[in-house]
Amino acid sequence: MADQVYIIPRRNDLDGMNIQVTDLQPNESQKNYIYDGFGQAGYLKWSADAPGTTTVSGDSFVSGSTQTQPLAALVADDTTGGGNDVGVPQVCQFGLAAYFMDRIDRGAAGAPFSAAEAVTAANNLFTAVEAGTAPTAVNIDAVLNGVVAGSGLALGLSFGNVEEVLRILRGEVYRLRALSIISDQTLGPFLALGARQIIVAAQTPAQIVSQGQFYAAGAFLADGDAAFRDFRPLYRTGYFNVSNGEGVIAGLKANVDWNNPNFAYPAAAVTTFTPRALTLDGTAIPATGIAPAVLVVDNQGNFL
Repeated sequence: MADQVYIIPRRNDLDGMNIQVTDLQPNESQKNYIYDGFGQAGYLKWSADAPGTTTVSGDSFVSGSTQTQPLAALVADDTTGGGNDVGVPQVCQFGLAAYFMDRIDRGAAGAPFSAAEAVTAANNLFTAVEAGTAPTAVNIDAVLNGVVAGSGLALGLSFGNVEEVLRILRGEVYRLRALSIISDQTLGPFLALGARQIIVAAQTPAQIVSQGQFYAAGAFLADGDAAFRDFRPLYRTGYFNVSNGEGVIAGLKANVDWNNPNFAYPAAAVTTFTPRALTLDGTAIPATGIAPAVLVVDNQGNFL
């Protein structure tokens, strides 16, 4: 929405710190459900996971990272039983790299990003944003173009958009199910969303039983899905402007000083159950625990 804003965590150790933005209105627990809009005040808990492997059961998240890396390559598969006709991942995958693999037309030339290219693009965007590059359409396209010339969110057959990327950056979980159609059976031509939808719609119940349920694209997890994260939409109100300029949000944009006991700050403190505290681009947070907590953008990705 035009007036929506996004708080993007710059560190992965927010969970468990009881960080609450208290100076936004209305408060979810105190609002009048007839007259007030969406609750605004609330806790900041989720952040984009550090990239890593993901354990799944079918298409359900079990454990690991919701930023799956490395990604599995596409495999030729058969939607009808009459022979291979599509290229799909054979395992469920999550995160920004999976989003780029699903939705970006490589070089606007009708080809999908390889698994390695999608991972590179995702990591480069995390690095760029942490370094101070606003995640606008122009700048996201520059990252994609830097991996494969001519690539962009809406170039060629691509069907990505800025707000979906912002949702992933703030910690929402994007899922690319197994058997999500990305290319034709040669694994070369990228298939437009409409072409994928036609193939999926043509599957008969018998073919779904015998060949499996195919999908036209990935999507964000919904309530009830394992690893679903419930984000309240935030809007650029007067309360937000004050908080962002000199209130709670402004304080979180500056350096904050904490040590979350669920995370390790010195490298020697890392264990199987205590991961390293990292910034958005995967850099280790100093042993002091002092680092900025968030950045804030509008719905076009411009810094606020």
